[in-house]
Amino acid sequence: MSRRDPPRPRPRRLEEALLEVARRELEAGEPRPEVWETALRLARGDDRRAVSAYLRLRVRALLAAHEARARNGETT
Repeated sequence: MSRRDPPRPRPRRLEEALLEVARRELEAGEPRPEVWETALRLARGDDRRAVSAYLRLRVRALLAAHEARARNGETT
C-alpha cells in the first residue's frame, strides 16, 4: 500500500473488542497511567469526561499496536 492509498476500513468487531479491553482496564481500576493522565488533562480534570477520553485514546493506541504487529507479519 502506498502513502496515497486511502486507509482500509477497520473491522468493527476489532474496535469493539479493543474498547472492551479499555473498559475492563478502567473497571479493574488499572488504567494505563500515561493514558489516564493525558485523558484527565484533555478533560480538564472532569473525571466523567476523562473516562470517555481514556477509552478513545486507549483504543487508538491498541489499534496502532495491532496494525504495527500486522505490518510486521505477527499474528494476534
